Amino acid sequence: MTDALVGAREGAALVIHDADDREIPLEQGERLAQAWPGGAELMVTHGLGHRRIPRDPAVITRIVEFAGHGVAPPRSELVRRLDAGQAGGSRAEADADR
Repeated sequence: MTDALVGAREGAALVIHDADDREIPLEQGERLAQAWPGGAELMVTHGLGHRRIPRDPAVITRIVEFAGHGVAPPRSELVRRLDAGQAGGSRAEADADR
């Protein structure tokens, strides 16, 4: 089944699986990560089960970091501050700064 999921895919992958998942064993996530061409990053969580993974702050942070890899940084200091959640500007100012 893992081969059918992976097929001839290319590019990076992040597999997130909880060690306490009662619906799909961790071994399935491990196999998927190993079968991914070039290997995939496997993030193993604990205590989240199968359904709480998408709401976990650490998981969300890792997904954002993973998805942002290779993305150009913001073009202005104001946009960087807004993206970081720092005070000192409005979204309208950021849009005007571009």
